[in-house]
Amino acid sequence: MKENMGTADKIIRFTAALVLAYLYYMELVTGATAILALLLGVVLFITAIAGYCPLYHILGISTNKKKSQQQGRGDIF
Repeated sequence: MKENMGTADKIIRFTAALVLAYLYYMELVTGATAILALLLGVVLFITAIAGYCPLYHILGISTNKKKSQQQGRGDIF
């Protein structure tokens, strides 16, 4: 599983997860909305920590600027 998220993407997801957790904890959202906000926050937190987004993988998106392999090296092994 290759990382497909860049640093900015991770920070945005982590911040959004904190905001959603805060809304839930302070009971600013209630009922089904609160449960959905909490679940979305958990998903955002996990993907931010892992650096991997399954939806990005399906859509072929990557915000990670690091090159995992150098192209055109010509190595056989």
